[in-house]
Amino acid sequence: RCYRGAVAFARNGEAGIRSQFFVMTGPKPDLHKSGVPVFGTVIAGMDVVDRLEACDRLLAVEILRKRPHPYVPTKQQ
Repeated sequence: RCYRGAVAFARNGEAGIRSQFFVMTGPKPDLHKSGVPVFGTVIAGMDVVDRLEACDRLLAVEILRKRPHPYVPTKQQ
């Protein structure tokens, strides 16, 4: 699940999920085992993601597709 283009929430150790998120610029399969919650995928514009630098500001987001069903969270094993 932690593949190039995946969008996930950052975790704060024992404190849990934070309000920050990140976009994977390359695969990191071991990150999935730590329970990082992936909630989206970049479907266009990875060239822009590749140009981002630390502390760049996000000015806008456009959701192009939503799931055709309600989201029901499940606990990861």
